[in-house]
Amino acid sequence: MSSNEAKIKMAYDLLNSLIKDPDIPRNVREACKEAANILMKKDIRLYGVKAASSISKIEEIIQDPTIPSYARTTLWRVISILEQVKD
Repeated sequence: MSSNEAKIKMAYDLLNSLIKDPDIPRNVREACKEAANILMKKDIRLYGVKAASSISKIEEIIQDPTIPSYARTTLWRVISILEQVKD
């Protein structure tokens, strides 16, 4: 497994933990699900494109005032991991 694959997997796992958390608002869980799905798309072959697309989706909802602080911290962590992904 390459370094990029490991980072994508780590970000995916963190997003999945938020998706399964019932304390997270539904709209935020849906955005996390979309970002996670982007990371696992087989038709997008470049890791950098997957990472950038997921970051974009996360940034759309990260300022939502209904997000619990621990979830926002997790989303920032996901962004930080994905920013390290290079093609």
